Amino acid sequence: MDKGEQPEETVVRELREELGVKAIVKDIIQADLYKIKSSSDEAEGVLIISFLCDILDKKGKKEVEWEEGKAEFQKFSLDEVKKLNMPDFYKKAIYKAWGRK
Repeated sequence: MDKGEQPEETVVRELREELGVKAIVKDIIQADLYKIKSSSDEAEGVLIISFLCDILDKKGKKEVEWEEGKAEFQKFSLDEVKKLNMPDFYKKAIYKAWGRK
């Protein structure tokens, strides 16, 4: 988040900057405290807020090289979510966004 920015503003800006899409926030899906034990500055936890957004326009360019390395984008079905290599709270947010348990 930039100084003085609200979380909803941050997600809209980040989607535009990093994925090249214009979006609006529809709802907050959930919030989780994610502890990264091996991190020097995030071991106490990072607040992760999952938002449901509508994509209005896809005009920009996706970033494919980030601070963490090269990004890879793939489509997957809702049934494949359980097999994805990500923390369970992200999977829960995806299912909540799609109205599944």
